[in-house]
Amino acid sequence: MKKPIQENKICIVKYKFLCNKKSFYGCALLTIEIKDYSLLNTIGIISFNPSVYEINLNLPYNEIEKLICKYKLDKGTNFLLTEKFYSSIKKLNKKYIEEIVNGNIVQLTKIVSEIISISEDNIKNKHEIEKVKLAQMSSEKFISNIENIQENKFYIKTKPVFDQQKGMPVYKLNTKKQIECEVTDKREIAQYIIKLLYGNNKKFVYGKIHEITKKNDKFYELNVSITPVIFTKFIVEKNQKIKLYR
Repeated sequence: MKKPIQENKICIVKYKFLCNKKSFYGCALLTIEIKDYSLLNTIGIISFNPSVYEINLNLPYNEIEKLICKYKLDKGTNFLLTEKFYSSIKKLNKKYIEEIVNGNIVQLTKIVSEIISISEDNIKNKHEIEKVKLAQMSSEKFISNIENIQENKFYIKTKPVFDQQKGMPVYKLNTKKQIECEVTDKREIAQYIIKLLYGNNKKFVYGKIHEITKKNDKFYELNVSITPVIFTKFIVEKNQKIKLYR
C-alpha cells in the first residue's frame, strides 16, 4: 500500500519562459512529492500568445492553473509542443527533479530548448518554488476536463443573434464572417469555460463561421468557432438576418 503523502512534503514549481526569437511563450506548474522526488502532476502551455509570459508567478496555485487553462482554450496554443513539453517533464529522473526542487531549473529550460529547437541562450525564464501542505492544494472542479479537451472540439450550446435591419441573411454568409451568438448552455462545464474566457455574466460571444452546410432549400447549419477549440453549431432559416461582428 502506498503511504500517505506527508502534509509538509509538497513542492510547487512555478515556471515560465519566453523566446522572442521564435515568439514562443510558456508557463507550467509542477507538483512534486519531496520525500521521494516524484512528480505528482503537471499543467502547462506553450503558446504564441505573449500574455502567457505575463502570468504572475506570485499568484496562488489555483489562480495560475485557471490562467493556463484560459490561454489553452484561446488563440495561440501550440498543442503539439505543449504535449511534447508534458511528455519530456514526465521522463525526468529523480536526480533532475531533486535539482528542480532545490531551485536549479536548468533541466526545464533544456527541455524547452530541445522542443522549440533553439539554444538555451535565446530563452528567458523565471521561476518560483513553494513548499506547501497538501491541504493547501486545490484545483477547480473542471480543470481536468479542460486539460482533456486539447485539440478536440468542445461544443457549447448557443443561438444566433438576429438583426433584421443590419444583419446579413444566412444564405449570404461565408467562412470569413464573424457572427454574434447568445450562450444558452446551462451545463456547469460550459458555464465555467465561458467564465474562464470572458469573466462573469458574459451572455453574448462572437465566433468565426467555420463551416456552412445547406440542409435543404430552406435551412442551413452553421458551425462556428468561438476559439480554436470551443465551437457551437445551430440550424437557421436561410432568410434570417444574423448580427455580424463589427
